[in-house]
Amino acid sequence: MTGSWYGSGDLTISTNLCIASDSHRYQLTIVAAPLFRDHVSDSPIRFTFRDQAGTEQTAELNGQAQLSFTGTTTSTDPNCADTRPAVLEVTFPEHLLTAQQAGDYMSQFALSVQPL
Repeated sequence: MTGSWYGSGDLTISTNLCIASDSHRYQLTIVAAPLFRDHVSDSPIRFTFRDQAGTEQTAELNGQAQLSFTGTTTSTDPNCADTRPAVLEVTFPEHLLTAQQAGDYMSQFALSVQPL
């Protein structure tokens, strides 16, 4: 996930995720680096996750180390050729962006998926 921010307003970026599961249910966990856990109390980062069934969930990273979403998929194909992808959208508030140096901050998040 990459995005360009031009100095004002929030930055929202999104990516498609291919998630396949024989059980058709899974948990997506997002782990944040200490940089974000320590600096977001007054400017939380918002994550919106839309699974392959279209169910949307939103959570804010507000000092905790991780967030989790549950999802469903009809795909058992590891390339997701048989379904639409899930979508993860991240919104960084302007206040947080103005406090950071320019850089690649999305690499500071780790994503993991576990079948349920």
